Amino acid sequence: DESEIKHWRARVQVGNAYINRPITGAIVQRQPFGGWKRSCIGPGAKAGGPNYVAMFMRLEDVKSVDTQAALNAYLCAADETFLVDHDPSALRCESNVFRYSDFSGVILRVHKSDTNTVVKACAAASCCAVNLVESFIEEESDEQFIARLPKLAAEATFLRTITPPSDAVLSAAYEAGLNWIDGPLLANGRFELTRWMREQSVSETRHRYGQLPSEAAK
Repeated sequence: DESEIKHWRARVQVGNAYINRPITGAIVQRQPFGGWKRSCIGPGAKAGGPNYVAMFMRLEDVKSVDTQAALNAYLCAADETFLVDHDPSALRCESNVFRYSDFSGVILRVHKSDTNTVVKACAAASCCAVNLVESFIEEESDEQFIARLPKLAAEATFLRTITPPSDAVLSAAYEAGLNWIDGPLLANGRFELTRWMREQSVSETRHRYGQLPSEAAK
């Protein structure tokens, strides 16, 4: 039922979705694999996908970039990569869409003096339509932050820091079900926005009763 498929595809909260086919067969590039929520670590880049290797690197800007330039880079990356569907395998018999999905929000825990990070975070959140909550270390102690973390986590997916927080904060974030991302915010939109959207693979069988769709239906 096409209407049921459309409804389900738009709402299902999983990293890998399968339509009219078994939930097996994850293949590098064709169906990058990795889940959401407690089925992922950090940004949640999928194994076999275009962003996986970058999870093992710590990237930072080599020079200062003004806010407008960063925002322009985010908007460009969104239009070219993050707001469009990708199917690099281009199979006639099977659709394997790799796409990016928004999520509930980001909690940013930083020093108040780090205005460059705050400005870039606001720009990225606006570009990706993600809710951003800021917590400044000078104004909110770890104890105060931990006390309100469960409430913040109800409307957030990630805790973002620039330097590692205390073990107590990390334990509280884990208990609240948050994914932790530690590292500088980047002016490069292609890398930075992977921290502001979730990856999803949607695999759908196209053939029916052994009949392949016509080229026009691809």
